[in-house]
Amino acid sequence: MPRISQGPAVKGSQKWIQNLVNERPDLLNSLIRTQFNLPDTDTITWLSPVAEDGYAEYHDQAFLDLLGIKLSKVLLSDFWPLKGPVWDGLGKSDSGNVFLVEAKSHISEVLSPKIRVLR
Repeated sequence: MPRISQGPAVKGSQKWIQNLVNERPDLLNSLIRTQFNLPDTDTITWLSPVAEDGYAEYHDQAFLDLLGIKLSKVLLSDFWPLKGPVWDGLGKSDSGNVFLVEAKSHISEVLSPKIRVLR
């Protein structure tokens, strides 16, 4: 299923990305504009996870469709594994930038068995 309705989250990164997108998009957008050196006039619209859409998260072809992205040279299935990442957040700006967000609330969530942390 390429669209997964989540409902309101009660903890973790899912809760915080939902809160930012729905309650404080101004804060999230400001941080993104600063980090990527985007002009203040570039409006970012969040398409997921929005309350009006059941806080849905998207993957596979559905995330491209939601963002209005058409792949003209190759099919997504030719290079992207089926049931690939489920994006925690999806947004796009007036200037055509797209934002694919994978939210993490703990450092351990970004580590894999192949990565070792040096202390």
